[in-house]
Amino acid sequence: MSRCKADVDDPTKVVLGIALATSIYGYASNVMAGSFAQPTFIAKFLPADKAAAYQGALVGIYYGGAFIGSFLQQPISDRYGRRVAMGMGSLIVCISGALCAASYHLPMLLVFRFMTGIGGAMVLTVSPQFIGELSPPHSRGWLVSLNVVGQDLGYVTSAATAFGFSWVTELVQWRLNFILMSIFALFITGLMYFIPESPRWLVQKERYEDALAVLKRVHSHSSDVHFTLAKAEMIQIREQVSLENKLPRGYLHIWRTPALRRRALSTVLVWITAMSTGILVLANYIPILFGGLGYGFRLQLGLSVAWLGAVLFGAISGGIVADSVGRVRLMAGGAYTCAFCLAMEAVVAAKWIPANDIAGLRTGVAFFFLFGFFYNFWMDPSCFVYTSEIWPSHLRTEGVSLAMATYFGATIAWASPASTGFQNIGYKYYLILISVGVVCGTLCLLVLPETKGLSLEEIGELFGEEPVVRLRDMDVDNLDSTLAKTEQTQVVHAEHKV
Repeated sequence: MSRCKADVDDPTKVVLGIALATSIYGYASNVMAGSFAQPTFIAKFLPADKAAAYQGALVGIYYGGAFIGSFLQQPISDRYGRRVAMGMGSLIVCISGALCAASYHLPMLLVFRFMTGIGGAMVLTVSPQFIGELSPPHSRGWLVSLNVVGQDLGYVTSAATAFGFSWVTELVQWRLNFILMSIFALFITGLMYFIPESPRWLVQKERYEDALAVLKRVHSHSSDVHFTLAKAEMIQIREQVSLENKLPRGYLHIWRTPALRRRALSTVLVWITAMSTGILVLANYIPILFGGLGYGFRLQLGLSVAWLGAVLFGAISGGIVADSVGRVRLMAGGAYTCAFCLAMEAVVAAKWIPANDIAGLRTGVAFFFLFGFFYNFWMDPSCFVYTSEIWPSHLRTEGVSLAMATYFGATIAWASPASTGFQNIGYKYYLILISVGVVCGTLCLLVLPETKGLSLEEIGELFGEEPVVRLRDMDVDNLDSTLAKTEQTQVVHAEHKV
């Protein structure tokens, strides 16, 4: 039996495996946030007069590596498949995590944090397109949102272990979380062997039987004894891929083609909007921000775990409604609700922290929690779903690479100077985030087309393209003959090429 014929009948089971793999990115991203609050790490790497600059460097170097990793995955994913690209990324995290744990001075730690960023981004960038290509149209929003749930699970796990290790007093304290990250990444590397490959990638490689087997496994249910949906999708995918294989590829072609250029600009807008909410500023510095509210280091770590729990709950809730509410309204709502929470944080920082007002400080904590929930309910699942599904199959790796490059580029722009920014201008740093986020959220509402309920092949209509085949136009009583006719047509085309 082919390895792609995984013993699963529910697409959620397969997607949960991919989402679990994505958690290695969340773990790798958040491991430094916990370290910033650990006394042994501070003593070794963060001298008081340079702490803010070094914190910014450690955050920025990780996302610099991630920016490169978001592009590096593309040729690997296209040539060897989604599973190999994710497995290679997690293996890089495994090796670099072990070397981070072994670091004995800041330059060594910076180098291997850069490598961790490359590996983590490879996993994160492949995941949403992989899940999207495995998901049936009616539940794609929910299933792709599990990618975000996986990330947040990684964040929570990393924060929880950092909190647990706060009771370790030996010098090895800060190294333990990096060691666990490395072990977890090794497990994820092995997990990739058991995940079925993307049916759309298999069709691109002319592995039609394997592709149909995957579709039958993950797009059918017990009452569909004739695999009606799987066969219909197979016809649509083969026709669409047959057309797309004749089309040019590459970023220059994207920029020169109006429909593709609109996709690219939409992708960039989505992730500039998301990162301008300040989510990764808070995620990377949340223990420090809790410290700014007057809490000790152990309580900082404990509150960080609880905050990330709210984030995880928001991601699950947002994924549930993604297929009913729609992607665009959720993204715009996220920009506005996050801006409101940051405005309240600015008030707390400006008025109540200087006065050491206990009620005000508690209000600040409450709005930190609301911010984390709102971002992950309204925005994060929809952003990943939207920017992976709007691209045609033959350009999906380029499109998702562009999405994640924007994600990491905007993160570098906001998060790297954040520590210095909070130190120098305080609450006014929030005001910058608020202004950009509100403007971008409004643009999303005005210019982005809604994609919910459409198959990946039909979304091109929103950008001025005609699909080769529409699922709603198919004759469900003659799917077998249509599929056979499709195969004969493509065999003739292949013979003409020869």
